[in-house]
Amino acid sequence: MLCTLRGSEDLCSGLKAIFVVENGFNLSTGKLGQNSREFGRQAFVGLSNDQYGAVTLGRQYDSVVDYLGPLALNGTQYGGTLASHPYDNDNLNDSVRINNAVKFQSVDYGGFKVGALYGFSNAAGSFADNRAYGVGASYVFGGLKVAVATGYLQMNGGGSSTNSSGAVASGDSTFNAALNAPMARASTTAPNTPSK
Repeated sequence: MLCTLRGSEDLCSGLKAIFVVENGFNLSTGKLGQNSREFGRQAFVGLSNDQYGAVTLGRQYDSVVDYLGPLALNGTQYGGTLASHPYDNDNLNDSVRINNAVKFQSVDYGGFKVGALYGFSNAAGSFADNRAYGVGASYVFGGLKVAVATGYLQMNGGGSSTNSSGAVASGDSTFNAALNAPMARASTTAPNTPSK
């Protein structure tokens, strides 16, 4: 279940202060989702301008979710989570949120939109330990609503055990769980083989 609180305040001349906090929880048990975070889905503040776009700060979705996700089958009534890739390795099922993120999303310029995100590692002296960044763009043409989108997400040390306050927390996504899980090894020796 999802509970969202969203707001904006007009500051002047098309400039607005905006915020979003989203909570995910199990309706049957009341248990918090997203690794037991109170506002684990999204929690950000920012400034929005009618002419240029928005700059936001906080826990947010990456560019893959924003630009490529709307075109993916798993985001529709036809595919759902059955159309997701194993361990959501492309984040099209929205399992990864980026902490400590600064994000820009442009307004629609004749069907073209662009955005970028940077999630800080939050570790002094270890800039690349658990940081994330991404870019995305989309284009929609006329009444046909043909869309082309691209997204890119780079995570350096996501779920790092040395930096738990970085861009992606340990256990925060199925993708990290898959990367950090020990791999099973297959034996090539047949059982009960006599030795010489």
